[in-house]
Amino acid sequence: MIKLVWNEIYKIFHKKTIYILALVFLVLTVGFIWLDQALSGSTIDDMVMPMYEQQLEMYDLNNADEAAVYVTLKSTVEINKIFKEKNIDYYSPEGYYLYNDISDMMGNKLSAKYVEKDEEKANQLQAQLDEAINSLDNYDWKAVIEKDIVTYKASLESETITEEEKNVINETIKVLQYRLDNNIPKSFRLGSTDLDEYLGSLAQYSQMSKNDDTYVDKSKLYQKKQLEAAVEEGKYKLENKLFTNRKDSDTAQYGFVNAVSSLSIFITVCVLMVAGSIISEEYNKGTIKQLLTRPYTRTKIYTSKLLATFITVVIFILFTALVQSITCGIMTNSFGTLLDPIVHYNVHSHSIVVYNTLTESLVHFGAILPAILIMMTFTLLVSILTGQTATSVVLGFVLFFIPNIFSLLVDRVALLSYLPIFNWDLTTYLFGGISPYKYMTFGKAIIVDIITIIGLIVAAIIVFKKKDIKNQ
Repeated sequence: MIKLVWNEIYKIFHKKTIYILALVFLVLTVGFIWLDQALSGSTIDDMVMPMYEQQLEMYDLNNADEAAVYVTLKSTVEINKIFKEKNIDYYSPEGYYLYNDISDMMGNKLSAKYVEKDEEKANQLQAQLDEAINSLDNYDWKAVIEKDIVTYKASLESETITEEEKNVINETIKVLQYRLDNNIPKSFRLGSTDLDEYLGSLAQYSQMSKNDDTYVDKSKLYQKKQLEAAVEEGKYKLENKLFTNRKDSDTAQYGFVNAVSSLSIFITVCVLMVAGSIISEEYNKGTIKQLLTRPYTRTKIYTSKLLATFITVVIFILFTALVQSITCGIMTNSFGTLLDPIVHYNVHSHSIVVYNTLTESLVHFGAILPAILIMMTFTLLVSILTGQTATSVVLGFVLFFIPNIFSLLVDRVALLSYLPIFNWDLTTYLFGGISPYKYMTFGKAIIVDIITIIGLIVAAIIVFKKKDIKNQ
């Protein structure tokens, strides 16, 4: 049996198509990551600003609605000009201050001038705006944060503040102090935005009921659990100083884990291409007769092809993971992130789970494994039935895209929740998670997936045994 599987793998890797797919993936991966690095926010602005400036001439400033649109567009253009004139780094604290606070000031001033038609107010706002723009030359982000801390501490003295609001403010003060202690200014760097997202999740979660029984709408309960996980993970990272001032999300660690844990189009193509051709080509080339004359049962032949397909897919997934990890690591100098801990919160056991890169990848691979197996066994069955690679691959793609097209119907039609295509992705159930759809549960998904995989394998073996090869 091992020899039979090895022979099938040998035949697969002697096809040009598998190497063409790998080469296409390599080129596109490097290209996309390079573009992501090259096209920063400032670069994109440089590309669209000339178009915005031309559009400004099209608006009628005597029309209130058009004037409001004009203000938004004009504000964007003016902020970009300041950005260029002062040569400000998009990811710097100054860049963040410019694109947020000063941008709001610019919008208010332009609104006063063109929408409200209040020149006096516009002039007053212009004076404030000029002062803020001048401060960019000697911007002291630490002083700004220290001032924010004083303001938040003062707000705690209010008699009208609720306990939930007090908790959010105290955590905000802790985050601001963390920024000072760990040199993480407010910026568009990932470490900074992660801190902001943590506080945003905390603010939303503080307004939600903590009793799961109060949620009639399952999508609301799903949102509550997502926020709960984000809050608890953020608290853990804050306490263990895991928030850092890194710039990029496309790190070596992210590249590796993402390639293993997501059913990307390239992995899908690999599954369908190999599964769709491994049997049908035997019929098309006439080699099926030679194969069946060997001392192997048809069950063993089918099983060997199934195992060979699965092993090939795993090899391709590892290849994509290494390519993404190495490419991200080189372009962002982030190979050290492969050793970083990955934090999750189990909403069922209410506990923190910390994984390394390998464990995280294996856990997520297990979550997408049912989808891989169902697509693989389905395509093999179609290949046996039709003897045509193209038909098998096309129907496999249809199977892959159906969940995206009809997912909105799952909440309306209970019977759809029993279809394998809506149950094969288990990632939503990881770490005690739930599905946002009311009829979907983890137990049902497991049962449906197991029955489907076994059913497709048995059906394929039966059809393969009865397949007439006289005319092949």
